[in-house]
Amino acid sequence: MAAAQMAFWARMHGLTRADIRSALWKSRTLEIQPFENFSRSIHRKIQEEAASLGDFLETSWEIKFSRRLFG
Repeated sequence: MAAAQMAFWARMHGLTRADIRSALWKSRTLEIQPFENFSRSIHRKIQEEAASLGDFLETSWEIKFSRRLFG
C-alpha cells in the first residue's frame, strides 16, 4: 500500500498521525557495542543524540552499552 493510500485509509478509519506513530514508534532500544571504551563525554553525547532523535519521533529511547566482545 502506498503512503498516500495508507494515509487515506487511516483518515477514513479515524486514525491520526499520532495514533500511527505511537503504534510504530512507541519506544525503542538502541544497543551500542563499542570497540573501545568511551569517555563520559562521548557517552553523554550519544545520550543527547538519542534524546534528540526521540524528541523528533515523539518517542523515548533506551540506550544500552554492551561490553566489548572482542580482544
